[in-house]
Amino acid sequence: MMVRNLTLGLTALMLVSCGGDKGSSPPPPPPPTVAVAITPATANVLTNGTAQFQCTVTGSTNTACNWSATGGTVSAAGLYTAPANGGTYTVTAAAAADATKTATATVTVAAPVSVTINPVTANVETGTTRQFTCTVAGSANPNCNWSTSGGTISATGLYTAPSTPGTYTVTAAAAADTTKTATAAVTVIQGVSVAITPATVNLDADRTQQFQCTVTGSPNTACTWSVQEGAIGGTVSTSGYYNPPTPTETGGTYHVVATSVADPTKTAVATVNVGPRPTLSISATGQPDGVWIRLQPSATQQFTCTLRGVSNATCSLSVPAGQGTITPSGGTTGLYTAPATPGQYSVIATASHDPSFRAIATVIVDPAAPRQPWVNGYYAGYFWDQMYQPQEVDMTAMTHIVLARVAPGGGSIPEPGKGPGDIVLAGGTFHDSTNPGSPQAGVSVEDWLIARAHAAGTKAILMFGGDGLDGIGFNLSSADNLRPRFVKNIVDYLVLHRYDGIDVDWENRLADGCSAQDCGTAIPGTESVRRLKALIHEIRAEANARPFYQGTPILITFSAYTVKKGQQPDQYQVDVANMVDQYNMMSYGVGSTWVGGGWGSWLNSPIFGAYWRTDPGNTPKTNDAPVDLNSSIVAYELAGVVNARQKIGIGMGFYGTAYGLGLVDGNGNPGRTPRLNTENVQYYNPPEQGFEYNMMKELGYIDNGQMVFDEEAQAIYRTYPAAEFPQGYIPPPSTGIHHNRRGIAYVTYENGRSIQAKGNWVRGGGAGGVIIWMINYGDTGNSNTLMADVKCSFLQRACPGPMTP
Repeated sequence: MMVRNLTLGLTALMLVSCGGDKGSSPPPPPPPTVAVAITPATANVLTNGTAQFQCTVTGSTNTACNWSATGGTVSAAGLYTAPANGGTYTVTAAAAADATKTATATVTVAAPVSVTINPVTANVETGTTRQFTCTVAGSANPNCNWSTSGGTISATGLYTAPSTPGTYTVTAAAAADTTKTATAAVTVIQGVSVAITPATVNLDADRTQQFQCTVTGSPNTACTWSVQEGAIGGTVSTSGYYNPPTPTETGGTYHVVATSVADPTKTAVATVNVGPRPTLSISATGQPDGVWIRLQPSATQQFTCTLRGVSNATCSLSVPAGQGTITPSGGTTGLYTAPATPGQYSVIATASHDPSFRAIATVIVDPAAPRQPWVNGYYAGYFWDQMYQPQEVDMTAMTHIVLARVAPGGGSIPEPGKGPGDIVLAGGTFHDSTNPGSPQAGVSVEDWLIARAHAAGTKAILMFGGDGLDGIGFNLSSADNLRPRFVKNIVDYLVLHRYDGIDVDWENRLADGCSAQDCGTAIPGTESVRRLKALIHEIRAEANARPFYQGTPILITFSAYTVKKGQQPDQYQVDVANMVDQYNMMSYGVGSTWVGGGWGSWLNSPIFGAYWRTDPGNTPKTNDAPVDLNSSIVAYELAGVVNARQKIGIGMGFYGTAYGLGLVDGNGNPGRTPRLNTENVQYYNPPEQGFEYNMMKELGYIDNGQMVFDEEAQAIYRTYPAAEFPQGYIPPPSTGIHHNRRGIAYVTYENGRSIQAKGNWVRGGGAGGVIIWMINYGDTGNSNTLMADVKCSFLQRACPGPMTP
């Protein structure tokens, strides 16, 4: 029913729609769409340049366009003119028929290549330089090619003016476009210059030099004078008269500067090579070192003196009255005839330019057998239970055993209730009478050794002090308000334990004083030295007033330092040497060797051979090894130590001084011997730890390498050459032994051969005796062969010795 109604509805609708106005026409078609196109769509134009654009309009009979641009201008005909500034711009064409219809083109405006130069004008003195720079625009290449009409200019624009004044041009051309250039005008003027004569001079240390300056380019020709190094380089007067500085062992190179008054930026420099400090030497023909020889009564010996470093001067030989004769007297060479009477005499060399400048050779006239020296063996009480047991010590191998140690209060060993003015026990259980390990019940190891020494006819000495902080303790305890109690405490201890003497071991904070940081209040060196002298004097006076020392006065020894060849000891050292009974040099380890600072690799406690690189005949040497035993004693002799060779003792260390790899000669060639440069050495051991003789034996140092006896120095070293190359000798790993296991080039130490050489020299009068640090180190478990060698070589007992390797 619904379908039928729908069909009728549709039919009625169609009949209605077909009716209407039969006379109407169809509607007109829509108008065409306007469109615009522009050509070209992109363009590249230089600044201020032009480009022609075209527009095409479709959809209209009006094909005209209206033009516009975001930068620059464009004509009604589409001719675009670029602006003066580069950039990216757009040109727009809008249809005249319909302004909403447009087209755009992109225009890239680029600046042309251009060059600027800086500075554009310059005044430059002849022969001097000026830096120019260029700036390139319009190109990614910023570089310029440089040229000049006078002088020279580098690729970086550094201009060097010619020697002729004038006006010149500097041109910078863009590397991107060499037609684009910029120029600078350069006016070259005659500049101020300074010359100095002589430009180089070699001077003896005692000579002076007149310098002259010449100034050109200014009517003011005056100069001021100076020394480049300041006061350490000498002085120069306002007229150019130069005086070198105080002479040194090696001389030096300094520079005298002349400065123009007209233009203080203009200077000239002269180089002055100042020779080393003048040296005066005396030698005896056929003797290893002519400053000490031994002669029979009325025997003869040829001597020669040599003066170097002084111009127009010479030296002469003489003999004091009653000390023999020399023929001719006053010559540089002479034949000395010894007196018939035994004794110690002198042959003197004197410089003609300065009678106080002298060198002395000591002559010992003695027909008798060599005298017995002292042998002081230090025994480390703090090691008594670790090496060289008390029962093993051979007292007959020494004349004195020095037991270590007791310290001043306020120094290296803090102890509750003790301070400055007190004495502090520093040997641990060594001092303890209840020590169960002592060889005798109820008696300390210390007292047991003293009694054993006395039974063998050997004297017992107390080591009092040491290195490190004990210098503080000595300074504080020796103050005037504490020293009486301090002295009493010391002597009480000596008497209580029946010591024959004391070794005053005040090793530091003497001439250099004691700082406020160390001593609370700064103590100057002069005061420290005064306290030392007072301490020695008052110990002797207090001890010798005690009944114990009435029969045999107390023996006082002092532990001292070596002196570099040709130098003088401090006056306090001379004074102390003359105050004590034995003045013993700690010549082992750092007492004779060092590294860096120009030092050469050297030997432990050598008798002879010390050198400076500037010594005559040492031209090939490039380092210094200025310490040996004989030179040190000569220095003390010359400085005024009375009977120096009977008062001064030498030192032997029963440990080695090792040098690692890195030793080189003057040409940079590596080596493993003494007398090489040490600046780059990889290892050096100042203390003894790790290189005690018994440790070296255990680690294999003694049984490896090659032992060399240095004939010149009369000392030994063991070198580890090609077999261990390139790492040097490295001991094998050993359980329970602490060692750094560094590669060693050579080690210098004492063995039977070096001990024999020292014993012969000392017994011949070279020195009064020897100290040994420490006899404990010679213990190899079942024997102390080093002490056996000492016993034979120094005391002529139980010979021959074992000649320990």
